[in-house]
Amino acid sequence: MIKAIILDWSGVVSDDLNLVYETTNRIFKKLGKKFMSIDQFRESFDLPYMDFYRSLGIKDEKSKLDSMFKQIFIKSGKKPRPLPYAKKMLTWLKKKDIKLAVFSSHPQELLDEQIKYYGMSGIFSCVIGSAHDKRSFIAKFIEKLAVEKEETLLVGDMAHDIEAGNLAGLMTAAVLSGYHKRGKLETKGPNFILKDIRDLKFVIDGVWA
Repeated sequence: MIKAIILDWSGVVSDDLNLVYETTNRIFKKLGKKFMSIDQFRESFDLPYMDFYRSLGIKDEKSKLDSMFKQIFIKSGKKPRPLPYAKKMLTWLKKKDIKLAVFSSHPQELLDEQIKYYGMSGIFSCVIGSAHDKRSFIAKFIEKLAVEKEETLLVGDMAHDIEAGNLAGLMTAAVLSGYHKRGKLETKGPNFILKDIRDLKFVIDGVWA
């Protein structure tokens, strides 16, 4: 029985793929580097994001790149939106007495602002952002959340999310609403592959085929 769900943010709750892509593109332009198409970005981008930067020849310090990301993201004047069904689905899960948490690489400051902006304050028991490498921190996150592994489902849209969940001994669900496509997600062997978080209803009710 699932009693807790740990959710990634971008691509799972927040519809920010285009804005993150544009922000990353501008970072590369400022550094004098050519970037890629959004389809190539979806195929290539993964966590830890510093590995992604390094693979493309960006050698700047993490602190500098993090600062550039936040500044460009904010100065764009654009605000991401939640996926249209997200709040309704999260509210349904909470009414089922399922503990909900967010575990994301998205900058903590921006994550906190977006949760408030989306009207989702009070939904989550714990919110951790700026998680550069989830694999190295997930054990502490589970301890902080105070849940049983066998009763916890991690939901993510990237291969790294599923890898982190598997490493921690959690059940895992990959959603197709975000950054990575099905083929890449399947390589990590998630327990479930869902169109989006609305399909969690079938998983929770025990009718997933």
